[in-house]
This record gives sequence, C-alpha cells and structure tokens, in this order.
Amino acid sequence: MSKYVGFDLEVCSWPEEGDWDRVTPLGVSCIGLMGTGWTEPQIYYASACNGNPEPRPMRTDELKCFADDLYLYTQNGYEIVSWNGLQFDFLVLHLEKPDDMFRTFAMNHIDPMFYILCSKGWPVSLNVVAQGLGLPGKMTDGVSGADAPKMWMEGSLEDRQKVLEYVGQDAKTTLDLVEVASRTEVLKWQSKSSGRWQSLTFNKVPTVEECLKIPLPNTSWMDKPLTRESFYDWTRS
Repeated sequence: MSKYVGFDLEVCSWPEEGDWDRVTPLGVSCIGLMGTGWTEPQIYYASACNGNPEPRPMRTDELKCFADDLYLYTQNGYEIVSWNGLQFDFLVLHLEKPDDMFRTFAMNHIDPMFYILCSKGWPVSLNVVAQGLGLPGKMTDGVSGADAPKMWMEGSLEDRQKVLEYVGQDAKTTLDLVEVASRTEVLKWQSKSSGRWQSLTFNKVPTVEECLKIPLPNTSWMDKPLTRESFYDWTRS
C-alpha cells in the first residue's frame, strides 16, 4: 500500500495585484504536513520562545527542521504530494533556503495540479477537484490564501492560530485527494464555466518527472496558454 505525505505552506507577503516578483522573498509563515495513517497534521511555524506563533517569517533553521523531516519521511517510504507545489511551495522554499534537496523533491513528488495542466492545458483548484471526488475540501472559515499573510503578520495570536489550522487543513485535503484518486484511479471535477464534468484516469498518479512525458495538449484556442516550462524552469537554473 502506498504511503503519502501531503504538504502546504503559507507565506508572509501577498501581492495586491498579482505581481509576485515585487514581493520576493515572500517569507514562509507556516507549513502543514499530513501523512497516511496520521490522526493530526504536523505543523511547522515561526515560533516564539513560549511556543506561540510569532509574526515573522520562519528562520533558516526552522525551515531546515522541516526539510530534514520531509527527507526522513521519503526514506521511510512516503511519497510527497502537493497541489501546485512545483510552481509555488517548493519554489518559495528554495528561495528562502537555497538547497538542491528542494529541487529534487519538486521534480520527484506528486503534484496532481501539474498533471492536469500537462494533460489538459489548464490548471484547476484544489477545492474543485476535492469536491469532484466527493471530499468536503477546505473547511476553515474566515481564512484564505490571500488573507493568511496579513492575518499572520498583522493579526492577533488568535488570527495566527487560525492560519495554522488553515495550513493543516490544506495539507489534509491534499493528502485525502491523492489517496482517494489512487484508490479510484481517476481525478474528476466540474467545470465552473461550462458545468461539464472533466476527468483523467491513470494506473498511478504520476510524479512531476513522469508528467513531462505526457504528449502536449492542444492549447491553440487559448489566448495565453500556460507552459510546463514556466512551472519547473526554476529547478534547472
């Protein structure tokens, strides 16, 4: 039986108009890990001396603790899974703590969103696919990826606790999605624009490297199609 460890992170800065280059480095506030068979997610975060979440980015030593643990999980048979971790989460980690380990993780882990992009030509949100597989999706009220940075850096201790809950929930949803998809051998979701159902079938959810072998989809009808290279170029630099 396959074992997976899903992860997600939150950042300390979020661009108002989508210009990510202007806010680099983003800073990592917290990271959630949820593994097969676990009862609760494991959370890493910028911690004060009393253990409370502190309104600052995680330090290099705190990020190293996460990286070391993630490596140990892979050595114990866990496969890393994320949602858009190739283009975002692992890139952010690499920028915060340049390390070839994050490049290796990125190219060898399972990122179902990248699989959808390689197969269909467009990305889909975690929530939409989770709900398509009969999962509840994100359930943390009052928090979104765009809200989390301000709540962490400018909010109260209660706000930061909510962000920790949110990142743990995202890690759990990512894990649940891949475990269900692995059992049913399908990813499916309902298009928001047309209402039609879309699906992808497989024998095993492919890794990022395996996704690169998928024939290019027809994207000639798109004005500005996304390229695979834009997701993984940073791993080659």
